[in-house]
Amino acid sequence: MIMQNKCLLCSVMFSVMVSAEPVPQQLLEGLSSEYFKTREASQIETEKWMEEKGSAGVMAIYKMYQESEDPEVRSRCLRLLRIQSDKDYLNDGKGYLGVQMREELVEIPGDDKPRYCIRITLVQPGSQAELGGIKVGDLITSMDGDKWYTQNAVIEFGKTISSYKPRRKVLFEVMREGQEKLLEIPVVLGKRPVEDMNLLYYNDPLKLDKDARDRYFNEWLEQQKQAK
Repeated sequence: MIMQNKCLLCSVMFSVMVSAEPVPQQLLEGLSSEYFKTREASQIETEKWMEEKGSAGVMAIYKMYQESEDPEVRSRCLRLLRIQSDKDYLNDGKGYLGVQMREELVEIPGDDKPRYCIRITLVQPGSQAELGGIKVGDLITSMDGDKWYTQNAVIEFGKTISSYKPRRKVLFEVMREGQEKLLEIPVVLGKRPVEDMNLLYYNDPLKLDKDARDRYFNEWLEQQKQAK
């Protein structure tokens, strides 16, 4: 219900504030070209145009998606709309790293007392952790400069990640086997696809993420329809 109300509010705002302007004829002709490379290049340029125009550009692409009689143009417009939807999807929600972990009490060179660290026991394929370079066996010794000297470091770590928004860059200090010095690994957080963490542990996180994006896209398209 909250999501529906939010979509309705956004639709009203779009109706009042946004009016679509036509997609430049050159781009439209490129999207319907008989040559594949031309269509691909035009789609890239149309995406840039849509991003530059903001909401008005999105509305123009949606209008073309609905009204074009060319299946190729409609298909490419739908891809462009999905790209924008996926960007909007990451504007809100809880940060997500994509790992399983346990805490360990470790003596860190240069520190005058042992501290609790985060041992990575699993990295989910395709997760932001994997893309950022986090590996199984890594020992996270700090996050954005924060260190843990008391128990329940794993809980604090998880709470902090969840409190961050998607697309936030987090800097981890990592001790890795075979490396003499601590590594600094920046990772851009993803978005937690479901609220229940048990679903993430016992299901395919990539499928959960795809399902969440698909649901968002369907609601997002309906929002554009109402705002038209």
